[in-house]
Amino acid sequence: MWSRSLSLAEIETAHEMGVDVGSADLQGYWSFNEGAGQTAFDRSPASNHGYLGADPAADSADPDWVGESP
Repeated sequence: MWSRSLSLAEIETAHEMGVDVGSADLQGYWSFNEGAGQTAFDRSPASNHGYLGADPAADSADPDWVGESP
């Protein structure tokens, strides 16, 4: 999530090269690829981490991580 609209060229670059997590315009970047735990880490300078499930403490209602499809 950026603080401004991106040009088509910027979108294509981010898709091909990855997101520049040091960009001042980047307001949130959650890749959801941690693979364990319930924290979805925000890799942007804002560090707005999220929690998967209703409570930051682990419980049986938490979602399960699944691997990538072959």
